[in-house]
Amino acid sequence: MNEALTLMDWAKTRAGEDRVRSIVPFLAQSNQLLMDMPHMESNCIGKHIVTGQTSLPSIGIEGINRGLHSSKGSFAQFEEKFTDYGSLSDVDEFFLKKLAGAGADEARARYGQLHLEAMGQQVEKDVFYSTRGDDIEKYDGLATRFNSKAGRAGGQVIDGGGTAADNTSIWFICWGVNRVTGIYDRAQGQMGLQRTELGRNQRSTIGPDNRIIYYASEKFQWNIGLAVEDYRCIVRIANLSKATLKGDNAATTLRKFMIQATKKVPMAAKMGKCGFYMNRTAEEALDLERFAAIQRSGGTQADQDSRPTDSYRGFPVRICDSITNNEGRVV
Repeated sequence: MNEALTLMDWAKTRAGEDRVRSIVPFLAQSNQLLMDMPHMESNCIGKHIVTGQTSLPSIGIEGINRGLHSSKGSFAQFEEKFTDYGSLSDVDEFFLKKLAGAGADEARARYGQLHLEAMGQQVEKDVFYSTRGDDIEKYDGLATRFNSKAGRAGGQVIDGGGTAADNTSIWFICWGVNRVTGIYDRAQGQMGLQRTELGRNQRSTIGPDNRIIYYASEKFQWNIGLAVEDYRCIVRIANLSKATLKGDNAATTLRKFMIQATKKVPMAAKMGKCGFYMNRTAEEALDLERFAAIQRSGGTQADQDSRPTDSYRGFPVRICDSITNNEGRVV
């Protein structure tokens, strides 16, 4: 069985100084989704073949001279794809010379961190909203896969009641091999990550007087996709109106929906790494409900001011800023 590791777990397996290993903390620690999501090497070059079970074999009752019917479950195969993300970090060579020594190294590192943070945010956004369509350079995100209350995955969509286009979603995901993982092309290795020092580069002329500028450049690349092998390990609480989330009864409804979400996932999957993923609007509503519940129960001020809601029923609550408040209604 292929192994799936989070970015930070993989980094721990890399001994000593490593240019790729060194960028992992900036990707994972600034992004709660990437901190949780395990990554797995694809089983083919250029694609990942998923074999999903669509039905179970039938079971009979055995008796003397009765025999049993032969049966087998049914399966379907489909391809998962990757996206190659890239970013060039250019720092003015003249600026670096002014800093000199360690100061120049720190400046380049800081510029690089900004590129990595932006890349992590784009990957998070695409995990939720990317649509492959006719673009072979993209993969389908979760909202594309769980976009209807009908069909095979429709039972995994909970309707929050919003009917306008000011909706958000809360996702309950149970990660793991044969469940839900990030994937990277086996031809890439290194979790799909690459960091290349490009040295001194001249850029095109600047301004009307044809000035030339030189940069110290490095390139960051990440090959990553999403594999959903068992759709039952994902639940989307959709159609949560932003206006309703600001109301007095909002988070009471959220808690009900979140309980329902945990009941839709197989028990075995919940034994692994699972979590709720939501934006700040939904997390704020959930936290305010916790505050109100403590007040109703006669809790102390110290109870009310204690740490925010970072878990629910034992499952971590993660903030994902890429989950929007302007989703259309899921029907």
